Amino acid sequence: MLIKIITMVFVAVFAICLIVPAKLISGEKVKKYVNGILTSVILFVVITNIVYKTWFNSFDLKYDLPLNLCDLSLVWILLTLLSKHQYFFELSYFWGVGGAIHALLTPDLISLEINFPVVLFLLNHGIVIAAALYLCLGLNMKPNRWSWLRVPAFTQLYLIVVGLVNLILNSNYSYLGHKPQHPSVMDYFGPWPIYIIWLEVFGLLTMGLLFIPFWMSRWIKKIEDSKDL
Repeated sequence: MLIKIITMVFVAVFAICLIVPAKLISGEKVKKYVNGILTSVILFVVITNIVYKTWFNSFDLKYDLPLNLCDLSLVWILLTLLSKHQYFFELSYFWGVGGAIHALLTPDLISLEINFPVVLFLLNHGIVIAAALYLCLGLNMKPNRWSWLRVPAFTQLYLIVVGLVNLILNSNYSYLGHKPQHPSVMDYFGPWPIYIIWLEVFGLLTMGLLFIPFWMSRWIKKIEDSKDL
């Protein structure tokens, strides 16, 4: 519990340190500076993860490929920072925030004692949430109504590719082969393969919850605009 609290505090502090300068200080130079800091931090986490798994943990294709949603979310975040592309942002936000929150609440870790692998895991997922919040609140990026079609459609394509990788490597990326060893929300979704269907439904519900702040913002804006007429 303590390590989860520490992680959430880190996420909040890091997100604020990114958002406040970009929000309060006008000018593209400031945003480029903040973007550079965030990009550097993400690259540091990614490279550290690769080096650790390669040199100290015997890199294994069955377990260590960056194919899970949170791993790929870092890629989408980097691409968003570089291009400001709407599609990349939507994947960063819905995959990143939704996946990372569930991962942090129910981590699939052998131990929650403070050690380097655990810190790296929590840092990886914490950065995803903080960066996604920065894209929304610092850079004012928002998912549009078509994200309801784009993100689920791309997710299905992703699941097909990962499923093929799992068949080839006999791996379990995205838990398509079996549930996590440790307690998770999937424990309530029935046996394989039924839990995969319910997991997709759960993903859509999570996406809906993450869309609510933007829907409310648009709804409030419409009311204010109607009053001005």
